[in-house]
Amino acid sequence: EAEGEGAAARSALAALEGETRALERALAAGGGGKVASVLAAMRAAPGYEHALAAALGDDLEAGLEGDRRWAGPERQDGDPALPEGVERLGDHVQAPAALARRLAQIGVVDADDGRPLAVGQRIVTRGGALRRWDGFVTSGEGAATAERLVRANRLAAIEAALPEARGAVDAAEARLGAARAT
Repeated sequence: EAEGEGAAARSALAALEGETRALERALAAGGGGKVASVLAAMRAAPGYEHALAAALGDDLEAGLEGDRRWAGPERQDGDPALPEGVERLGDHVQAPAALARRLAQIGVVDADDGRPLAVGQRIVTRGGALRRWDGFVTSGEGAATAERLVRANRLAAIEAALPEARGAVDAAEARLGAARAT
């Protein structure tokens, strides 16, 4: 029985470690060897990955340095508030400070009801639909970016679970040692 528990614990740990390596390779392959993009420094809360990818799209590939970069203007007192009842995407995203003003003007909703937006604002859904203040609407763009964000979240979840899995292996091995001694 102790050998079975140990085998199951080692198998679960091996699966997590294998998935970790696969995710790390996939995330590293997406870098392209260019100047580090802000995407590498960002994390969206689970369920908000498609919204972030739709909201910023290719702008997530810009860096914090170089010719194509986020220069980071701070939020201004005159910046318009999002429509009432709309939550800020920035509240669900960890991002470099250079994106704070942009993220403060992006609202996230379950379904876009067409409410008016101030100049510069965007509304996105968690599913990835986007509507800008100027009437531009799109859906389903940024799938590769969203997948990268999903993978980063999955990798973080696995890394958080690894210590417990290693502890389960250690405990199972201790039980097996005790069973053998008995």
